[in-house]
Amino acid sequence: MRRLQLLATVGALLGALGVSGPGRTEDGAQLAAASSPSFRRDTPSGLPVPRFVSLKASQTYGRLGPSFSHAVQWEIQRRGLPVEVVAETEHWRKVRDPAGDEMWIHHSRLDGRRHGVLRGCAVEGCMVRSAPRGVARGVAVAKDDVIVRLHECDERWCRVRAGSHKGWLERRYVWGLYPGETFN
Repeated sequence: MRRLQLLATVGALLGALGVSGPGRTEDGAQLAAASSPSFRRDTPSGLPVPRFVSLKASQTYGRLGPSFSHAVQWEIQRRGLPVEVVAETEHWRKVRDPAGDEMWIHHSRLDGRRHGVLRGCAVEGCMVRSAPRGVARGVAVAKDDVIVRLHECDERWCRVRAGSHKGWLERRYVWGLYPGETFN
């Protein structure tokens, strides 16, 4: 079995990682489908494909096909990791992870609450600000691979939370959003 241990070793948002709050089923997602790239709604769930969701559990298995009889090829150990649903059956979702790997995950292991994973912060870190302005006071510095909970996003900024830290981050650093997608 190829093991994907996506544990945050690069660092955390001022030492804080984790996702808090009650769970929500995948079908409870707030979607901005109209702004996602060409999407379909003629799916078993009635939700658009493609769409972003997050992993609900701290241990999730990715399979080669859409059933429990298919071999486990991936083990992802990262709650809240955003994945993109690219196909679905009644009970299974074919997802693409941030590394580009595709696998099948049972729908009960997915959460409709939106999360993002940070990219492009490696050299200096990404400044999380107190307001959605480049001159706003910095409240934290985030590193690559940190998972953030997305609360709202406009064309340039996302209101995020990681652990006890919250603020505004430029959306260009967030993997888990479609170009032009906004929500609140």
